[in-house]
Amino acid sequence: MLDVQRTILVDDVEGTGHELYGTLPNMTYVIDRGGKVLFRSDWTDPPTIERVLDYILDARKQRREGLRMAPFYSEMVGYRWSDLSKHHEVLERAGPQALSDWEGSQKRGAQQPPRPGRIQI
Repeated sequence: MLDVQRTILVDDVEGTGHELYGTLPNMTYVIDRGGKVLFRSDWTDPPTIERVLDYILDARKQRREGLRMAPFYSEMVGYRWSDLSKHHEVLERAGPQALSDWEGSQKRGAQQPPRPGRIQI
């Protein structure tokens, strides 16, 4: 476990923070003290978050030690374990609206054109 002290933003019931950062479900952000988004993910995956925090802390340590480091933008596709039957079980416990929302998002996703940057093979 990381020995890191950090502030965690908990959104209000109206979803004000959620709206400000993009309105995607289950998002995770790592935001620095100046408000710069250092990491954004459309899924809350604890192992990925731990790796990201380790990476950021290591980069900051190296900068403090005098290594010149320049930031750059990158994207990655993460992978997580997925149990579809457990997923449906959780949605059913959350109620009919949750299940309906998820099914609707799946249909909308299947009908959308290719995403920018995605290569069609």
